[in-house]
Amino acid sequence: MMQQFNEKEWLKNQWETSNFGDTRLNKRIVKLAEKILTNPHLGLPLQTQNWAELKGAYRFLGNDKVNHKEIQSNHCVNVLAEARKKTQPILYIQDATELDFSSHESKKNELGPIGDYRRTGMMLHSCLAIIPGKTTEIIGLAHQIPWIRANHAGRRKTETDAQRKKRDTEAMHWEKTLQAIGNPPSNSTWISVGDRGNDIFNFLSYCASTNWNYLIRVTQNRCIITSNNEKGCLKDYMRTLPSQGIKTLELRTRNGIQARTVKLNIAYDKVILSVPYNHKRNTYKPVEAWSIRCWEDSPAGLEWILLTNITTSSFTDALQIVDWYALRWVIEEYHKCLKTGCAIEKSQLKTAQSLLSFIGLMCIIATKLLALKYLTRDNNDVLAKEHVPLFPLKIICRLFKFNQETITIKQFWHKVASLGGFIGRKSDGDPGWQTLWKGWLRLLDMQSGAKILETCG
Repeated sequence: MMQQFNEKEWLKNQWETSNFGDTRLNKRIVKLAEKILTNPHLGLPLQTQNWAELKGAYRFLGNDKVNHKEIQSNHCVNVLAEARKKTQPILYIQDATELDFSSHESKKNELGPIGDYRRTGMMLHSCLAIIPGKTTEIIGLAHQIPWIRANHAGRRKTETDAQRKKRDTEAMHWEKTLQAIGNPPSNSTWISVGDRGNDIFNFLSYCASTNWNYLIRVTQNRCIITSNNEKGCLKDYMRTLPSQGIKTLELRTRNGIQARTVKLNIAYDKVILSVPYNHKRNTYKPVEAWSIRCWEDSPAGLEWILLTNITTSSFTDALQIVDWYALRWVIEEYHKCLKTGCAIEKSQLKTAQSLLSFIGLMCIIATKLLALKYLTRDNNDVLAKEHVPLFPLKIICRLFKFNQETITIKQFWHKVASLGGFIGRKSDGDPGWQTLWKGWLRLLDMQSGAKILETCG
């Protein structure tokens, strides 16, 4: 667990063997990433601290040999190699977000519309690989697609069908991502997880023809054949099923709504999805799937209607599916880390090429910061000595008077966060990645000083 937080080793693993065509560029990106990691929320001028380093950063990001794909290539290869070693299920959580660069007048012609088409920026479709379980482990970024939205022609639907098929649409990127990652190993369980935007028949059909499992939230009230061999509509049918059990779920704080504990009814059944009327019947076939509905009893309460090709023949199976889907918000945390923590939308780089390269770099760094945040969660009983290097553990135990044999990893990271400014009141919850990272860097400085003193006798 702690190996990924040896930052020098981690940086080398990401970029030392990159294929930029110039070994000097490999050294430059490792050096630049190390500077950014120290203060990820600050801009390049404050991260580099002097004109020579800042100029080197600008030259690197503007170099024709450097691009978003190449910057992320080595990291994505490492992530998939790590995933192939695992025997437990791997969730590949997909989602898209908007990056707002409306204030960048110099790049408006190189970017596209976002939101209500009054703002300018780009879209970012990301796929995070994580290992679910008692302790959620962030493996890293499996794939990412930056893209520019089409102009108003597509929005007004005045373009032809041929024109629409030629341009990038968000619907295409769910399937493209899985194609880029490749077919899962035959002995593995790789699950693509998506929100309502992922409810696309082409995507479901693609997964049915490969080893990919999927888990999505339903938005379309699709025509189906029920388990009783009757015709119906998916949402309507699932809402007729009685509760088959109760599940308690912890909901996080979101959009000003405080975190709360909810009791959800669970119902599930097998269905067959009919081919949509606008799809060629000789090209597509009906898709067999399992649908799971979980809902609160109150009229305005939470309701998820989920769809998966993973066999869900028992209440225990249904609970597992709901638990996996509940982890989908990890990618929202990732986007928050990217925008708020790394302040990527505040970048003042003047060209779209430089900006795209910078985004590629910051998206990798954001995975590291996100992984750090998860070390403080769901680790109440895990002993720190099993995962934390001895020297940092000794320093924390000496500073805060803990027993080295009994301190848990959650206690360890809470004390690390306190070195970074985390107060730790009962109402504060778990520390965020910024205080964790500041505290970790401070702990490393203490370790360096202690080792120097050791060598001096």
